[in-house]
Amino acid sequence: MKATEARPTRPPASLPLLDSIRGSLALLVLIGHAGETFNWPSGALWVDFFIILSGFLMVHHAFLRESREPVGTRGMAKAFYLRRFFRIAPVYYVLLAVFFIGWWPEVRAASVPPAANALLHLSFLFGFAPGGGGPTGMPDWSIGLEMQFYACFPLLALLLWRFRPVLVTLLSAAAAFAAWKLWGVYGPDTPGPLGRFAQPSFLPFMLPLFAAGMSLAWLWWKHPEGGRPWVMAALATACGIAAFEHGHSYLSLGLAALAMALRGGAPTRDLLDQAARLGNRLSDRPVWKRMAELSYAVYLCHPLVQRLLFPHVTGLGLSTWLTFSLLAAATAAGSYLVGFALHVTVEKPIIRWSKKSLGNG
Repeated sequence: MKATEARPTRPPASLPLLDSIRGSLALLVLIGHAGETFNWPSGALWVDFFIILSGFLMVHHAFLRESREPVGTRGMAKAFYLRRFFRIAPVYYVLLAVFFIGWWPEVRAASVPPAANALLHLSFLFGFAPGGGGPTGMPDWSIGLEMQFYACFPLLALLLWRFRPVLVTLLSAAAAFAAWKLWGVYGPDTPGPLGRFAQPSFLPFMLPLFAAGMSLAWLWWKHPEGGRPWVMAALATACGIAAFEHGHSYLSLGLAALAMALRGGAPTRDLLDQAARLGNRLSDRPVWKRMAELSYAVYLCHPLVQRLLFPHVTGLGLSTWLTFSLLAAATAAGSYLVGFALHVTVEKPIIRWSKKSLGNG
């Protein structure tokens, strides 16, 4: 950046770099889940990045809409809830119906009665159930988690606007610390005093990651010229403490380092600006925009596609690496085809309708 060139005081509405990140994360989760079938390391880390990105984008768009949807107003909350419901629910409900019809014996044999399973998932309340509310064949634990975050977002945004990132991150750290002490998560964990969750589908477990993304967006908008570093020291401490027990402290500390850099000296900010501009230029391509558009449908449908392909691919008798490569490639191809069909027939029409109904929502 030239010395005479002013740093923008308002971040741009369009961020192609985030589109490329979102599209890449969906593909990385798909590949990670293909590897899990061979007991290889899971793709859970990529889901964590999805969560951070979600927190960032919700605050970014809240700033973009602030003139017509002020944070803390009833109108903002109502528009936000309707917009997120119509973005998340339609494709999810379609795939939920596909699983209930196509895998009915599995649904009927589960410990949760089919009617209760359906009700918990239709209402998005299954994330509160330690057992997950019954099988669906989708990675929907994270969808239930997202819906809980959306339910709390207007309040979290109000806290962020009034009290800055410190309070939000400290509260999220306290909530996560309490949740990890009260419940176990995943099969190998020792149950806590209140039992064990099959996945971290209860919002307090993952709230620090949402809060980290929210705080980064808030700092990017509110402090383009840097500021006092003690705020970021609190953010680093809160995220590190909350994420420490389950091995994500390195991720939290990396986010804290990035946040410190955002509020650092001019040379650091200029370097980040240049890197962001380069990333946006490289990401401003139709392929990344399309991958971002399909990312949600691909993320949601790829386990069902993999289930259909798995017996055929593993039955070929290939080596482990060839089987994995073929399974990942076939799952990706099938998932993007299904995702495209869902986007064109379900997502796109409903998003267009909801935007029109909500007034350019």
